[in-house]
Amino acid sequence: MYGASNRNLTDGLVGCAMIRTFFFLLALVALPGFCSGQRITMKKTVGGVSFETDTLILSSRQVLEILENEPLPHEEFRRARRSYAAASILGFTGGLMIALPVVSAVVGSAPQWGWAAGGALLILTSIPLVKEFTLHAQRALDAHNKQFSTRVVSNVYFSGTGLRLTLRF
Repeated sequence: MYGASNRNLTDGLVGCAMIRTFFFLLALVALPGFCSGQRITMKKTVGGVSFETDTLILSSRQVLEILENEPLPHEEFRRARRSYAAASILGFTGGLMIALPVVSAVVGSAPQWGWAAGGALLILTSIPLVKEFTLHAQRALDAHNKQFSTRVVSNVYFSGTGLRLTLRF
């Protein structure tokens, strides 16, 4: 029918098998990348810390949602967030208490330096809470990332008419 010979029919079957093999190899190469996409890292920045996956920057709320299905890391990260919230409140209040006498001195009225001392005390109190936050957050992320410790690295090289696939375990 339509002038097809047996040779063209077998060429089509060979081409179909090659396409299936290509997609199988493509899935084999892409699968480890998709499976390891949930590894979360914590990086220190100037203003605190940032949480990152392979390509995304996450907020602490998003990290908490990711850890929701794992009880131990979830509870550890909740503890870290509580420490960070308390440290933020103490630090902000301490900053306001320091700024109040400084502004009143600049304006020309009599500053009450006891407020500044109290603010400094609040800021000093917040420092151990920030350290506690980083400790608990790192513990939670280590417990979460433990499941991704084995990783398969795959590379595909195209050359001329060939294809080379390397897998490292």
